[in-house]
Amino acid sequence: MSLSMPTKLSYGFGAFGKDFAIAIVYLQLLFYYTDVVGVSAAFIGGLFLFARIWDAVNDPVMGWVVANTRTRWGKFKPWILIGTILNCITLFALFSAHHFDGTTQLIYIAVTYILWGMTYTLMDIPFWSLVPTLAVDKQEREQLVPFPRFFADLAFVITGLYALKAIDFFGGQNQALGFQMFSLVLIACFVLSTIVVLLNVKERYTNEADDQKLSLKEMLSLIRKNDQLLTLLSMGLAHNLAMNLIISFAIYYFTYVVGDKDMFAVYLGLAAIAKLVTLVLFSKMARLLSRKILWLGASICPIIGCLMLILIAAYAPQSKILISISGVLVNIGMALFWALIVIMVADTVDYGEYKHGVRCESVAFSVQTLVVKAGAAFAGFFIGILLAAVDYVPNIEQSPETILGMKGIMIGLPILFLGLALFIYFKYYKLNDEFLSKVQSFVAKKYADNR
Repeated sequence: MSLSMPTKLSYGFGAFGKDFAIAIVYLQLLFYYTDVVGVSAAFIGGLFLFARIWDAVNDPVMGWVVANTRTRWGKFKPWILIGTILNCITLFALFSAHHFDGTTQLIYIAVTYILWGMTYTLMDIPFWSLVPTLAVDKQEREQLVPFPRFFADLAFVITGLYALKAIDFFGGQNQALGFQMFSLVLIACFVLSTIVVLLNVKERYTNEADDQKLSLKEMLSLIRKNDQLLTLLSMGLAHNLAMNLIISFAIYYFTYVVGDKDMFAVYLGLAAIAKLVTLVLFSKMARLLSRKILWLGASICPIIGCLMLILIAAYAPQSKILISISGVLVNIGMALFWALIVIMVADTVDYGEYKHGVRCESVAFSVQTLVVKAGAAFAGFFIGILLAAVDYVPNIEQSPETILGMKGIMIGLPILFLGLALFIYFKYYKLNDEFLSKVQSFVAKKYADNR
């Protein structure tokens, strides 16, 4: 039986609420800390990197905790509820740092930011772990996943366009108050979306009679033995690192290489719409095109978009049309990647059950969460190191050697990582076509027999 539209929309709205609450952190928290609270960027940069390193340990452990949870409400819903409540508390705490000063303030910022990351993981892993319990059939997953991905990206688009206006509305001249009040709006949306998920989304493919619990050692062993999960981790990390490099470095590229920082907004303008449209059309694309073609498109589109930037900088730096096309291509690739990665992680859950007889949704999706955070952390690390290596100096005209180095960061490095992701996929990833159908038929039959 196919998933109902209310279930798909409820699950999608759940992604909107949680990503509405995280978008403000990814897009505006650094500004709040440096320009509103007055903390040095160096301290915040170090804190962000340390937090991502901590996540590398925390996320798989959280996946293990969820995998060993047994309640009358299932494994995932209790943690979705608990994680939402705790993350809402820490979200409000994040934007209350202006009430402190001195060393106390720095300690407060460090503690609340790390706790925010941990509590978000607490609900994010079980939220995405619902995917393989809702749909086993390949086409059914391809129809389900675009809903949460679309709503998640919509939350980021709305935040990018209207967050600062809302903050000004709530706070007036007092930006600190504006941030704090806006966080309450996000919290209300987050709680509402979680309630919708808890009431309307029901697990379908799960063995409620399975009382087997895993030790931490056994969990790590299952990750190691699931060769397709490790392959997906490798190519997902390479691809996400490339995307983060492009998006994070674009402002530097347009300011100093193109020579017009206003083109950055042009680069992102139509791109956001293209990303949402791609997600709307994803299920139709998946019916017409093979998984291999879609993954190829997820990598080739950004590569072409990057190569276009070389020609734009050399021959048409003021061409809004060409810059928009470049941004659109990058974001089409990004949309395809994020829709595919969720589906493919769910496929590795089925593969793990097929190969080892153990179904560990939360463990697999902790790897996805790790890919998201690690991609951003490593991109920031590479950008910082390489800017210093090419002798970048802020707010001056850069030397030809520095310009060449900046082109390498924006174009060469992402293409290298995208090529690596393609190589790993076609060389080592095998959950496609007949073999994937065999794995999913095995799982579907098992749970049909258990009913």
